[in-house]
Amino acid sequence: RRWAKGGTAMTLDQLNYVIKVAQMQSMSQAAEQIFITQQTLSQAIAHLERELGMQLFERKSSGVQLTAYGERFVEQAQVVLAEFTALADFSQSLSQSEATAQQMTIFSTPVVNKWLLPGPLSELAQRFPQCTVTLMEYSDTEQLLAQAAKQPCVAVVSVIEEYFTQTLQARYEQDLHWEMLLREPLRVCAAVHSPWVEQKEITLAQFFEQPLAASEAGEYVPLQKIAEIDEGVLPTYCTYNRSLLSRTVKEGAAVALYPSVLRYVDEAKLRQQEKDYVLLPLAEGLHEITLFIWPKDTLLSPAAQMLWRKLAAMLKGDGLGV
Repeated sequence: RRWAKGGTAMTLDQLNYVIKVAQMQSMSQAAEQIFITQQTLSQAIAHLERELGMQLFERKSSGVQLTAYGERFVEQAQVVLAEFTALADFSQSLSQSEATAQQMTIFSTPVVNKWLLPGPLSELAQRFPQCTVTLMEYSDTEQLLAQAAKQPCVAVVSVIEEYFTQTLQARYEQDLHWEMLLREPLRVCAAVHSPWVEQKEITLAQFFEQPLAASEAGEYVPLQKIAEIDEGVLPTYCTYNRSLLSRTVKEGAAVALYPSVLRYVDEAKLRQQEKDYVLLPLAEGLHEITLFIWPKDTLLSPAAQMLWRKLAAMLKGDGLGV
């Protein structure tokens, strides 16, 4: 905490002493404030004045007063101390970030967890072998965001854009930061034996008129019944994985919402299954978005930054602003 230039050596303590004396305009009161003796304080300032070759204070019977040079010196000393404090805080945050870099919690929705994360996480394990990753999967996007806002983590979610912007964004924008990895029209997957294959698009009303749909548990229940129980059915239905999607179109359910991220993974298998279904746009023009999320005021670790870049490249997105 000492540096020298041009034959003059100063310490942060000396700068603090000068600032405190200038504030109190009294050696004795300043000494009491910083818990040293008045003699020690006077000697430290006198030593600094000799090194500088300039007088900082005028000593009077009523106290001390800054000289013109002393006033300019105090102004610069305050700048130096403020910058040092900022540097110390930054160093501490980097240290904390380095510590958390050894562990990472990832919240994700089922499709993301099954189809997007395995590849990037495999590369991450090779690049950061000491990093322990904990995966937390939530079908309910709102519950996922509520948990993500409470702790250091990252989250990768696919959700209907209109549901996010109208319901979730205002609720969590004070606590979470997000970057869009992918935005695509929400589409319906229709079985080839379905009458819908002759149509160019399907409406939500037609979608909900279908007699069967697969639930997250893989059970088939009437869509209308689901809609009566759960008004948030659309966000929930974005969590189909491919095996469930395949059963949906093969075992009787005529339509299902299709997760857009599947277009960007395992394309060979996807092409093989195209003979079983066709994709139709929704007439309402809804979109599905995939977001990379982390708590505000939290530094992303190098491992988290790598995960972001890999997912962005995988989805051909432009979320490369790390």
